[in-house]
Amino acid sequence: MMELTRFIRQIRHQVGRDGHIEDCACYAYQLDDDDGIAMALGFKTNQLKKPDYFLIGVKDAALYQLIELTDLREDLEGVGKRLKECPVVVTQPDGDRLTAKEIQKRQNQAWLKPQAELCNKWSGGIAIIERLLRKQNQQELDPRYEMWVVCRDGTDVLMLDRLKRKLEGMMRPVNVITTDQVTQMQMLGELKPAVFYSS
Repeated sequence: MMELTRFIRQIRHQVGRDGHIEDCACYAYQLDDDDGIAMALGFKTNQLKKPDYFLIGVKDAALYQLIELTDLREDLEGVGKRLKECPVVVTQPDGDRLTAKEIQKRQNQAWLKPQAELCNKWSGGIAIIERLLRKQNQQELDPRYEMWVVCRDGTDVLMLDRLKRKLEGMMRPVNVITTDQVTQMQMLGELKPAVFYSS
């Protein structure tokens, strides 16, 4: 059995461009990086995208919260600019109007980069947890997953809400919050770093 307590880390963003490190007073199991669970399970560094951390349910051992810390401010600003270029009614150079379907396609393309990145991390996190369960001889457990996307403080709240709605079509449940909301939202509600359940 793998002893998971050695992977408990404080939830913290990477150093920002301004040299500031955002963190919160919460702890979780580290999935990513060279000293994370993914590497200990045999996944190579760039083999798959993976969230930064995860938590296991204390009252419900089948609940896994995947936690991705990200600085989407620039990405979301870019999305906002591209969305402004897609007004409700668009006239093409030849004077023809775009159909609602074409407008929707352009709006979806604006969200493509952050959406794809987070969906890949969702899938990668599930793959890692499934391998972990096999290694721990807990194949009978039927895991359920939640995704928590923790953005840096100061990220546009309206854009976070839009991102959440986009992601809900691909993963559920998903929560998109900022670092200072981690404890306010009770992300850890009944969850905390716990020793992996042994049979």
